[in-house]
Amino acid sequence: MDMNLPREANATATQAGGLRISAVSKSYGAVEVLHDVSLDVRPGSFVTLLGPSGSGKSTLLMCIAGFEAVGRGDITLDGASILELPPERRDFGMVFQGYALFPHLSVAENVAFPLSIRGMGRAERERRVADALAMVRLEGLSSRLPRQLSGGQQQRVALARAIVFSPRLLLLDEPLSALDRGLRAEMQEELKRLHGELGLSFIYVTHDQEEALFLSDQVAILNHGRIQQIGPPEALYARPVNQFVAGFLGRSNLLRLHGEVRAGMFHTGGPVLAGTEIATPALPDGAHSFTFCHRPERATLAAPGGGPGLEGVVTDVAYHGTTLDVTVRLPDGALFQVALLNRGARPVQGDAVRVVPDPDSLTPLADGE
Repeated sequence: MDMNLPREANATATQAGGLRISAVSKSYGAVEVLHDVSLDVRPGSFVTLLGPSGSGKSTLLMCIAGFEAVGRGDITLDGASILELPPERRDFGMVFQGYALFPHLSVAENVAFPLSIRGMGRAERERRVADALAMVRLEGLSSRLPRQLSGGQQQRVALARAIVFSPRLLLLDEPLSALDRGLRAEMQEELKRLHGELGLSFIYVTHDQEEALFLSDQVAILNHGRIQQIGPPEALYARPVNQFVAGFLGRSNLLRLHGEVRAGMFHTGGPVLAGTEIATPALPDGAHSFTFCHRPERATLAAPGGGPGLEGVVTDVAYHGTTLDVTVRLPDGALFQVALLNRGARPVQGDAVRVVPDPDSLTPLADGE
């Protein structure tokens, strides 16, 4: 396969200075759907906009693409504002949720469409189309119509069309939501491979937390038009800043702990985790009552008594093959989730247990005071 296509795309990404979204707001009438959103997209990165329905993530993507006007703020590429540029002059590839393929055109004609409207000659068009179809592993299907393809194949055609003209970056609006679970996993692998080979910046919209964690270098979590937290997937999962992020990005337990902060360490008091020290550099010295997030897989179960922990009774054990999800009811009625590897003796409903959270995995939440 001629590799000119990825080389050209990679050169474009390397020369670019990156995309910057600065204090962007957007309203429809009296309803503000984006509020003061700021985000930097480094060249060659994979950034996911993650959030529930109505959070503003697709609206933000449409503002970047130029299909929606920005109310306030600016969007710049290589340091220059692109707000006055129409979508076709921004030179961004776009992959839509519904593929948006022309039903009466063949695969090759669909992929060639962006090149045709740019006035590219036939020989060069054919070379680029062949390269793009090879990149998405659709060689041999160029003469088929979209209706003769599976959902996964149609999505690959949409990807080929989006990269065939060597765009400056690629925008993807929930492109896998129409696929079944198996195809979705397969296409996630394909997207990861394509991102690595092309060297382009990808900006990806999804409401699927696992998809965002798997694909992304950076994740921006939105809710009600505001960015709640931005960072690498590992950092967001391990150290959520507030209760929304903790609850939306995976399962979490919330613990209300009382104690005293001394030199950046929270010293717990009372009967729950008494004597445990937790790093809390952002909290001032003094007495505090604070809500902490803890992930289920970072806790263990032990026999009741004998050390710090949370005494409780097992109310449910869910079997997931290699893992078990154990629900423990605490004395105050709260439920604590523990994820265990399925090995050795299993707890059963009614067992008295002691839940032992990992102190290094307890994260204070900004809205938990």
